[in-house]
Order: sequence, then C-alpha cells, then structure tokens
Amino acid sequence: MKEEKHISEREKNILLNFATKIDPKDAGAHNNLAVVYYNKGLYREAIEELKKAVDIDPKFVLAKNNLEIIQKTTGVFDETIMKCEEILEKEPDNLDVRFKLATAYKNTGKFLNSIPEFKKILEKEPENIDAHFQLGIVFKSLGLYDEALEELNSILKFQDSDVSPLVHLNLGEVFYNKGLLEKSITEFRTAIKQDDNLAEAHFLLGFVYGEKGWFAQAVEETKKAIKLNPKFARTHPNLGISPPVKVDIIKAREEASESLGIQPDSFLTHFNLGMAYRNKGFLNDALKEFSKADEVHPGQVMIHQQIAELHLLKGENEKSIEEYKKVLEIEPDSPKACNDLGVAYHKLGKLQEAIDYYEKALEIDSNYVMAYNNLAIAYFHIGEKEKGVESLKSAIALNDTYPDAFLNLGMMYFQEGRNEDAMRIFQKIFSINENYPVAYNNVGIVYLSQKKYDEAIKVFKKAIQLDPDYAEAHYNLSFTLSQFGRYEEALQETKRALEIEPYYTSNRFKLGIDLYADNLDVLVNKTLSRESTPSEESLFLIDMEKEMGLPNIFDVEKEEEELVIAEKNYLELAKECVNRGDRKEAENYLREHIRTNDKDFEALKLLGDLYYNKGLWGEALAVFQKANEVSPDNNEMLYGIAKCYRAMSRINEAEDLVKDLLTKKPEDLELLLFLGELYVEESRFKNAEDIFKECYKRKSDGIKVLTNFAKLYEREGKIKEAISYLNDAKKLTPDSHQVHYDLGRLLLNSAHYEEALDEFNRVLEIDGSNIFVYRHLGLCYKALSKPDLAISSFEMAIDVDPLDSEVFAEMAEVYINREDYIDASESLDKALKIKKDNLKALYLKGVLSAKKSNILEAIRKWEEVVAIDPKNYYAEEAKKNIYVAQNWAKILGKEIKQEERFGF
Repeated sequence: MKEEKHISEREKNILLNFATKIDPKDAGAHNNLAVVYYNKGLYREAIEELKKAVDIDPKFVLAKNNLEIIQKTTGVFDETIMKCEEILEKEPDNLDVRFKLATAYKNTGKFLNSIPEFKKILEKEPENIDAHFQLGIVFKSLGLYDEALEELNSILKFQDSDVSPLVHLNLGEVFYNKGLLEKSITEFRTAIKQDDNLAEAHFLLGFVYGEKGWFAQAVEETKKAIKLNPKFARTHPNLGISPPVKVDIIKAREEASESLGIQPDSFLTHFNLGMAYRNKGFLNDALKEFSKADEVHPGQVMIHQQIAELHLLKGENEKSIEEYKKVLEIEPDSPKACNDLGVAYHKLGKLQEAIDYYEKALEIDSNYVMAYNNLAIAYFHIGEKEKGVESLKSAIALNDTYPDAFLNLGMMYFQEGRNEDAMRIFQKIFSINENYPVAYNNVGIVYLSQKKYDEAIKVFKKAIQLDPDYAEAHYNLSFTLSQFGRYEEALQETKRALEIEPYYTSNRFKLGIDLYADNLDVLVNKTLSRESTPSEESLFLIDMEKEMGLPNIFDVEKEEEELVIAEKNYLELAKECVNRGDRKEAENYLREHIRTNDKDFEALKLLGDLYYNKGLWGEALAVFQKANEVSPDNNEMLYGIAKCYRAMSRINEAEDLVKDLLTKKPEDLELLLFLGELYVEESRFKNAEDIFKECYKRKSDGIKVLTNFAKLYEREGKIKEAISYLNDAKKLTPDSHQVHYDLGRLLLNSAHYEEALDEFNRVLEIDGSNIFVYRHLGLCYKALSKPDLAISSFEMAIDVDPLDSEVFAEMAEVYINREDYIDASESLDKALKIKKDNLKALYLKGVLSAKKSNILEAIRKWEEVVAIDPKNYYAEEAKKNIYVAQNWAKILGKEIKQEERFGF
C-alpha cells in the first residue's frame, strides 16, 4: 500500500465524519467523498467509498475508473497478487481467487500474465461472462483486435439481450481501431441506448463522428459527454471548432482518466481554490470560493470552519461567531471550534463568554494546548494573573514546543515589571524558533524599558527583517530612534507602520488558533477596554514567515515555577521523522540534539543534508563545516561544502575545493561531472566540453553525462546538438520524465511543436502529477493555433496551481487572439492580482485596451512595462507599440498631453 500522507488526527476525524453527512444512497456523493479521501492520503477509506458507489450503481463508470486508478497507484493490486498467488498454491481450483489474480495482473499492466489466468477460468467455466469481458479488454489493450472481438462477441452469444452497455462500448472501440467506423457508430449508439448517462460512449461517438466529418453531431455528443463528466473537456479538441486530427481512441480514453473524476458541481474545485487564495492572502476571494462550495454542498463542517477562520482573520468577529456556531451545530464536540469561538468573543471583549468556550474546549479535550494558552490571557485580562501563569504552565507541560505559551508568559512577567524574568523567557523562545519576529520585538520592548536603546534598535530591525509588514516593530523602532534624535528615520518608520496598521496597540498577547493550513497570529491587547475594529488588520497579523518547526524546549529556571520536561532521544526521533518523510520535524529534533551534542557527526551530516535539500544553503554550509571540524578532511563533507558553494554562487571556492578532491579521487565520475557543471555555469564551455568528453570515454552510457552535454550545448545555443544528446538519453531511459520534459522544452523553444507535444504527453504517461507539463502543453497548442486545446491545458495547469500568474497571462493571450475580450480581461485581472509586476500580463492589458480603442490606457500600461524592466522583451514590444499608438492618435487628431498619459 502506498504510504499515506501525514495529517493530524483531528483533521482525519473531521474527514472521516464526512461519511455520516452524505446521503448513503447517493453513489455520486460516495464517489466525491472518495476523491477527498484520496487527495488527503486516506487511500483505504477512498477505496471503501468507491466500492459503496459501485454497489449502489453498478453502471457508475466514473466510480469504477476511480477505483481502478486508486488501486493501481496505491499498490493495492500488488498486495492482491501476492495474496492470491499464495492461496492458489494451496487451492488451484479456487476460481474466485484466480479471477482476482487475473484482474490484478490486468490492472497493473501485466497483460501477458493475466491472459493464461483468464483462460484457465474459461476452461473450467466456458460461459463465465466476466472472464470473457476482462480477457477482451486485455486483448484490446494489446492491440489484438480480432481476439478482442472474439471474446466480446462470445458475451453476446451467451447473454443475447441482457448485455451490459460496457460490452458495446468496448466493441465500438475495437471496431474504430480496425477502421470499421459504421460498426463502431452502431455499437456506441447501442451502448447509449442502454445507458444514456454513459459519458465515455458519447465522448467516443463524438470522435467517430468527427472522423467522418459530421461535425455538428460530433459537437452534440461531445457536449453531452462533458456535461456528464467535465474531465472530457480537457482531453481533446471541441470538434465543432475545427476538423479533428487523427487520434488514438484508446489513448484519448486513458487521458481522460489520468486524474480522478468528480461529479459535476462538486464543491472540491471551490474548496481547493479557496484554500489557495487564503494561503496567498487573498481573503475576500477565498471567502467567495468557500461560500460557493457551501452553496453546492451545504452543511460541510470543513467549509464553515474555513469561512469562520477567514472572518476571524479579517476582524469580523460577529460573523466569525455565527459561522463557528454552525460548526458546533454539526460537531458539538469539536474542541477547535470551541477554542476559536472563544477567541472571537475574546476579541470582542466578552471575556466571560470567551472563558466559557475555552473551558468547554478543555472539557472535550484536556490536552488542547491552545485553549490553556488563551484561557491564561483571559484570566490576565480579568485580573487573575496567578491563574493565568498556572494555565500557561499547563500549556508548556503538555507541549514544550509551543512558543506562544512562553511568549505570553514573558509578556505577563513584563507587565508585572519582572524584566529579567521576561527577558530570560523571550531569549529561550529562540531555541524553539530562531526566526520568530514577535519574540525579537518583545525582547526589544524589554530593552526599551531598560533604556538600552542600541540593543533595542538591533532586535527591532531583526524583527522587521523577518517580517517587513510587522507594524508593531516599526512603531517601536520609530520610538527608539527618536530617543537618539534620529527624527527623519523615526518618521519613515512611523509612516510605514501607519500604512500597515493605523490603529496601533502595543505589547499584545498572542491568542492561539489551530488552523488546517497556514499559521495565523492573533494578537490581543494587553487591556480590553474597547475593540479597535476600523482597520481590517488592526487586531490580526497574518504570519507570513516560513512555517518553522518547533524543537524541544527547556526547563524554565524560575523558583517555584520549574517545568519538568521528559528527556528524549532526539537523534532517533529525527531518524524516524526522516523515514516517514516528515523532514521539518526531523530538523527540529536534530537542532535540539545538537544543542547538547554539538560534535555528533552523524547528526550534523543529517541536518546539513536536510538544509541543503530544502534550499537553505547558508545553513547547510555552516553545518557541513562544523561536521568537517569534527571529522577533518571527510570527503563527503567537503563535497557537501562544495555543493553549497555552488548553490550560493561562490563558484571559485566550489571549483577549488572539488579540484582538490579530484586529486585524492581522480576516478570519481560524480566529482568530474560536478566540475564540468561548474564550468558550464561560468560559461567556460570549452573546459566543460573537455570534462564531459573525458566522462563520456569512461561511461558512454551514463545518463548524467548525456544530459550534461545537452545542458552545455543548450547554453551555447547549439539546440540541435542538445536535442541529439537528449534523444540518446531517452533511448537509455525511456521512462525518465525529466529527459522527456527537457526534450519537450527544447523542441517547443525551437518551434517543433508537434514533437514537443509527444514528449510532454509522454511525461504525463510516466508521471501524471508533473504540474509543469500542462502549461507547456498549452503553449504547444497555442502555437499550433488550437485555442480550445490551449485553454483546456491552461485550465488544467490552473487546477493544479490556482496561483500561477504566468498561466493566466498565457490564457488571456489566447482569448485576445480569438477576440474573447471579456474572458481575456478576467484572466489578466487574476494574473495581476497574483503578481502585480507580471510584464506579459501588463503588456497584454495594453493590447486589450488598444483593441477596445482606448489608446491612452494602452499607452499607460505599456509605459508601466517599460518602467519596470526596460530591457525585457515585452518592454521592447511596448516601446514599438507606444510609438505606433502615439502616431495613430495624432492621425485621429488626438494629441496626447504628458499629463493625460500619466492620468494627472
């Protein structure tokens, strides 16, 4: 079984609870829930839901396809094969088990293994319909169409009038591939007559109609297919737009089932887009998408939870309370909803209601750390400070890696004038998260109260460096600078703070919310005399820092307040995390281990590798250098250091180091290739070529040697030679998606669009999750003047990454070319909302304005492109367009004044 994704138990329980919310007799609902489970890594649960769907509706093809995909990709069939083989050794006449074995072979692509198993069944049971049908599918998949016809026709003999529409569907496919179009049409029509909801039959019939040139009928059938299953819209062209190209009908069908299908109007599209918008910070857009999801499937607790959190983020506490109460109506025992509802009341200053809900959360789950944290703040606000401290100690005892409990404890000490205690607590937070801006800001506050202004300035600047939009740190830095008479600098900091957060409140506590996705900092005033609501972010700060892991922390060294933390073997815990793919948590444990074992080579090496693979090359370099001090002249560490140098563009140091290593290990091909790659990066192409030729002598069939030659020649502009080497690499590793991808990219850039299409489609066959391919497919179709296919491919890319600004711009260009200006404008708005300096989108905005005869607006947009990057391709095109537009305006008698051009 494929390894399941890591999700929290709480989220898992919420997802599993979905099963109680759907109509148990609705096959489509079970199918859609299975897709949710699959995407969250709950593979066994997904399989069970799909089995329910098929039991309810045996003709539900979409659910059957999804079941087959999941079983194949998760390794269920592999497990089945092993179990069946074991049973058949003891029970060779067990036909049910043999059928399972044959089907598993078929579904894992082991067609030749499946044929003898199906035939053994038919020897014992000549009229076994299922065996004939599956064997026919196998022969069809192998291109043995006559054999396939024999098996499928035998079903017609045995069953006569009571034949499944799937038999006629597959007969239609076989006749099509034999070139017998009339017979193919007859079989597809028969399948549709038996089951008009069979989307595949409509889809394939549309292809055959298109092949015969009957485009009106082709369009009608294709539309029906898309209505029944929207995934067919993203497979091949709308046949009514242009005559269809000759396609492999089996490949077309497989492309449509590359990804799991969902029933029309599923809430998943809106839910996923809402999550993407929220994570990007587009809160209003996210709210719209979640609201649409709620309209499609009302009463989903996860949707109400997201809507409630968004209102909380926006400071709309009353609306948040309303949504959280809906969550509690559906799930009255949700500690998260109770805690979050308490936070909303807390923000309104309704402390007793807040305390009631925090306590209710703890009644439901006595280990809910955030409720202890929030309850402590509420106690502080009503003057019961001792209870507040005790509650924070309870939070720390439960989770010694929760920094906000320490943060708030430090704030309480500071409010009581216990500056040294507060400072000790704040400083120790950095053992948990060394890049926590709120902690730096609070350290600065303590320095400020002690009139240590130089130290305060340093830590306030550090907080701002970590989070440039941290208003409180800007305010505090402004005040500190003014103490030195640096009023101009202070004024700039105040202006910046006012831009971010006009309603400033100092020294705030931090409330805790357990979110499904990104971190959220909820700050509350040290006093709650009133609520400052005019600013959308006056009460909340979105924590945009990278999500950092939280390693084990310390015992608080305070008389009568000692916190006992159990000793842990952090290195072993880190290894366990690496084995299960939880690298972030592994980093946390390793940092804690190294804090007390700073000469443990194994731990240093492991942490350095994690940092390097994460792209934190500076941190990786420091760790590798420390490891090299522990074990001097360790070749593995020295190579790691060289790789870090290269990643940090310290090419000369990397070159010197790898050359030194080669004097010790001249036979090491990897080191030699690494040196050649450095030469390519330095544009020392002759040196690189000499290195790669030497590598080729040693290992002519080395994939890295061939791909490095390709990269070298691509850099030199020798595209034909680069393509030649990639073709050689492809012969050696036909299933390397990276080779096909790179080859497709070069073919695309050299205008070999059809060939590029083949390569990108091959990438999808090998790895359907390769998200970049859809964009390139769209570019190919755009270049081939196939707008529908281009749009379909770009939409698929957006499904995978809803925040890809470049794809929206490409899509807009297709819309402009076919004069669909409304969709073009919408796509460009989305592109620029995601990335405001997207030059292509800005340029196309100008083009769109010009096509609408708004010359002044077009010129403004093009001038904006030039101002951002004067040497960019689109800037050069914009300059030409500006010149033409100005002359055109003069011809029309519209002299453009300077102030008009800039909108003054």
